[in-house]
Amino acid sequence: DSPSLKVLILANNGGISGEIPAGFTSSGLFHVDLARNALAGGLPPLPATLRYFSVAGNAMQGTLDGAFGGGDDGSASPPPPLPADLAFLDLSMNNFSGRIPASVFALPGLSSLLLSRNNFTGALSVPPPSPQQEWAVVDVSHNGISGEVPEALAAAGSLYVNNNRLSGEGPAAVARSVLAGRMTTLYAQHNFLTGFPVPPAAPLPDSAALCLSYNC
Repeated sequence: DSPSLKVLILANNGGISGEIPAGFTSSGLFHVDLARNALAGGLPPLPATLRYFSVAGNAMQGTLDGAFGGGDDGSASPPPPLPADLAFLDLSMNNFSGRIPASVFALPGLSSLLLSRNNFTGALSVPPPSPQQEWAVVDVSHNGISGEVPEALAAAGSLYVNNNRLSGEGPAAVARSVLAGRMTTLYAQHNFLTGFPVPPAAPLPDSAALCLSYNC
């Protein structure tokens, strides 16, 4: 509860359990790493000052609606502002469920988004990124996400959508990004994709890693 506390690193302490306290939302923290513990409960709204946040490898659950304004969290008060400077968000290896709110992808400073190995479902809704926005990595693999791969994800340098229930043809914008060398990694295996629009004679850049196995 110290207003001067800016960095909190409690990762790799398996005995830390319970829920993230309510006062966390109003703190002035910049960097929070709570990965690989035994935390449970839902994700509260994040401090507006956050730049780095990880709760990877815990037992947290519920939707992300309360934290990112994707739905009604039961509160009569308006949600706090989203962390506009958040660059690194890692919620992987938990039990989060429901749709991934579009507001997560709209965070203006976000560079790394790691949401793999949860129970997310539904289609991805990704708003068009701003011209200056580039994701270093977007990882939504190993969930139950359905629908098509959004074209807006072509802005990612590395994209992991493998092991989901995605269908349809891969977006042309993503294919162009791979061929141009802007997207260096695309893992889309273990889905229900029906095609990927790469011309047969188009050479892949030597730096590209493209996996489309186990599709339709």
